[in-house]
Amino acid sequence: MKHILNASSSIKTVILSGISLLTAVTVFPDVVSDYAVGRQGDALKHTLRQYCSPESLMDVQSSESQSRALLMELQTDGSDHIVDMVTGNAYRRDEAVVALARCNIVGDSWLGLPVDYRHRAPYDLFNSMLTVGDILACRRSGEGFSEVPGSSGGRWCTGSVTLDGWTMDVVEPADSQKGMIARRYFYFTTIYPFSIWGGDGVKFFTSEEYPGLTSWASSVYLSWHRQYPVTDIEIKANDASERLQGNRNPFVDYPDLAEYLWGSHVGEIYPGNGSVVAPDTPDDVVVRIPLRGRYKLSSDRWLDLYSPYVDEDAKWSIDGMAQTEVRIALDGIGLGKHELQYATPGSMGKLIIYIEP
Repeated sequence: MKHILNASSSIKTVILSGISLLTAVTVFPDVVSDYAVGRQGDALKHTLRQYCSPESLMDVQSSESQSRALLMELQTDGSDHIVDMVTGNAYRRDEAVVALARCNIVGDSWLGLPVDYRHRAPYDLFNSMLTVGDILACRRSGEGFSEVPGSSGGRWCTGSVTLDGWTMDVVEPADSQKGMIARRYFYFTTIYPFSIWGGDGVKFFTSEEYPGLTSWASSVYLSWHRQYPVTDIEIKANDASERLQGNRNPFVDYPDLAEYLWGSHVGEIYPGNGSVVAPDTPDDVVVRIPLRGRYKLSSDRWLDLYSPYVDEDAKWSIDGMAQTEVRIALDGIGLGKHELQYATPGSMGKLIIYIEP
């Protein structure tokens, strides 16, 4: 048997056909453990975007009732009630049909360039929610989610925030929903790094892919993220999204990712469930970094001959030269395109990598 190990295609799945819900189950790789470990800063965020983006989106021609049916799958609590993502109020399914409407967490008026993101973002399940008409009206007028100065917390409310002389209206979610909203913002700025933002979006997001969130926004959402941990509804929503559009919100599965991108561990290497050794001790590997398609000498030092999809007993070669070590210094391989081949008793294949300055 011979196959090609392709670093750019980690998720292959059966997902939405039109707007119907499919029950077929696909085994998804743990993309965070497989690809994010060993990276930091912009490289970590770029890797999450590459491997955690949706495979399919809601049908743009779908009716309101059809898209509502999809979103109900993401907002159902343990008693089969639909929970408003902003107010926290729960509704029976027949009540939700009347009381709740689809709304984007990051609205169209904020979306600038590139055009591809602008066309896709509104139909991502993680940027969509069911909420009451009052919230929908606020979102349509371009209001974002934030703390309202002077609010007592608990229930949702509206108010205004002034930043650098810029006053904007905002919505403060109910306390029970703040963590979920924060993790949706983390997801959005990771998957859709717009280079141009409109309206109040310029106060929430940056034009650079990293960090993506302004310091003010990251402070607000990290506070919510820390204070209000992942809920059962979020976990169920991740499972539903995996079935429906082929991806998960990594900040639900791995809440500590936010700290490495915007919080207390900024600038540090993401260790996953292990701990990363210092780069000058390559023989004492605690966490192996899975192979990927591109490396940069400016930020990467080592190449681990390891993939979760290749047997441990594989024999490796680089550009036709057999390798006896499992970790190799990148500067010893050299810049440019290189072919890695592996062979086991039952399979063989290759991976093309590029080493850049």
